[in-house]
Amino acid sequence: MKNNIKEIKNKFSYIIEKNIKSGEMLSTKRLRDYYKLLNENKKDLIFYKYCNCDYYTIRNIEKSTLALKKYTEFNDPYEGIALTNSSIEKQDMDIIRNSAMVTCFTENKNHLLMFAHYADSYKGVCIQYDLSLLDDDVYHGVSSYLFPVIYSDKPANLLYKTELKTYIEKYKAGKICLSRMDDILSYFVHKADAWKKECEWRLVIPINCWKHMLGMEGKDNKSVAILQNFDCISAIYFGVQLAEDKKEHIKEIVEKLNKNRGSKQPIKIYQTTLNDKKYKLDNKRLK
Repeated sequence: MKNNIKEIKNKFSYIIEKNIKSGEMLSTKRLRDYYKLLNENKKDLIFYKYCNCDYYTIRNIEKSTLALKKYTEFNDPYEGIALTNSSIEKQDMDIIRNSAMVTCFTENKNHLLMFAHYADSYKGVCIQYDLSLLDDDVYHGVSSYLFPVIYSDKPANLLYKTELKTYIEKYKAGKICLSRMDDILSYFVHKADAWKKECEWRLVIPINCWKHMLGMEGKDNKSVAILQNFDCISAIYFGVQLAEDKKEHIKEIVEKLNKNRGSKQPIKIYQTTLNDKKYKLDNKRLK
């Protein structure tokens, strides 16, 4: 599995870097080999999300939904910074910055730092998503906007985009929409090398697609949108310090979900524990 994921990531990185050097429009056609490889290895698309155990996480589990945020809500101040032509105004770049909703996954389970940073100091959960469990129409939509993060020592390079200013002007005039954002995709998937060990993947969905992918909850002035029918949870890992009442609540929800999963495999629940010999996390199956 890891080799397949590595091959997919290498292919994507190669396409993006080649596009930057050529200065040509990226286009879906140029991403064709990436999508082909992604779909050929669909069974290996298993990712993890570390979360606080709050109302929104519980609701996402219960309703098979997934929350996405605007790029401006992320915790890294370098998010949304790019190398651009000086003639492009900041407010114009903000148009691009706010043109998509984003959520993040990782390839890593049992990650000490991520449990601490993103799962409320081990008082949260780690949710395992197996994208091969999605219904075909939902999978097709999701996979069209799923990309591995490219780690670099420099921000996304949009300097070569000589047509970017015209692109933005047409968008403001209502003549085009950032529906796929292929040509500015690198802006959303570049991150500093310091974050490399997080092995991050991102779901980057253009705001224009909210109505058919995110239901009717998405509005232009909202900072959070909800992806519907994201029914692909395969396991939930309780943090070492997750409160007992929250454990019981999640167990009850999962028990109800498993009764109605049909041919899909049941959701498994694990308790994360501290290994007493090494700095590592172990998992004990609960249900």
